[in-house]
Amino acid sequence: MDTIKSTSGHLDVLVINAGMSEYARLDEISESHYEQIFGLNVRSPLFALQAALPLLKPGASVVLIGSIADVIGTEGYGVYSASKAALRSFARTDP
Repeated sequence: MDTIKSTSGHLDVLVINAGMSEYARLDEISESHYEQIFGLNVRSPLFALQAALPLLKPGASVVLIGSIADVIGTEGYGVYSASKAALRSFARTDP
């Protein structure tokens, strides 16, 4: 962010693309599996956007890359799907 601030001073567009998935059926999901996927797929984009807020000029665009997995179910990818649904909800509810 310091480099952007010192060169152009602002962002016109911010694209955040973060994601990982790992197969785990419901009886195989561990806390570390959940924390790893939600940490990268939800927490990281949220705080990346928060850090960029001071650099976004009025009218700037923010694109959060999600997945079709937020609306369809795929066996073994429930945590991934839930994380992408959380990202979608965040994008729709916090202007």
